[in-house]
Amino acid sequence: MMAFSRPVRQYQQKGAVLFVSLIMLILITLLALAAMRMATTHLQMVNNQQFRQEADSAVNFVLDQIINDPEFVANAQGSRKVSFKAVDASTDAKALTVTIPLAPNCLRYRFIKKSELIKPAAPYVDPTDYSCFTGLSSSNVEITGPSLGNPTDDTLCATALFNVQASVTDQATGASALFSEGISLRLEINEATAACK
Repeated sequence: MMAFSRPVRQYQQKGAVLFVSLIMLILITLLALAAMRMATTHLQMVNNQQFRQEADSAVNFVLDQIINDPEFVANAQGSRKVSFKAVDASTDAKALTVTIPLAPNCLRYRFIKKSELIKPAAPYVDPTDYSCFTGLSSSNVEITGPSLGNPTDDTLCATALFNVQASVTDQATGASALFSEGISLRLEINEATAACK
């Protein structure tokens, strides 16, 4: 007896599955690359923000030191240039360097009016403001009543506005930032006129 076998049909494969899987693999690779790039961008943004905050703190610290320096006004008068350089005292290897390259620049000043310093309850002047009325650095006499003069008159003091520029550099990364700060100080009028020529 003879066995009959059915003819097996062979289908010709055209590679459609391979083509679709290659396209999917390329799309997945592109998505992964985009995600990696986005993560890198976010990391750079966070690092920049952190540097900016640290630089801001360092500049404020150095500016506080400079403002409290008795030579601040003399520097503005041009008697010497400021070249102040301070390194953050942290134990971190990523120390910041703050440099104040130029003397403070006085932008303007204005006379302080007597009415700004006179206490209204019982007209008198705070002892810390005596020098603005008498020109003396210290006085044991309380200034009251008629001796105050006309409240709209100018005192012997002025408020001066200085512009100080500072640059901050991160020694580890080389990142840098430039800051410009406005500083308002009370000065005797002769100091203000000399500093704000």
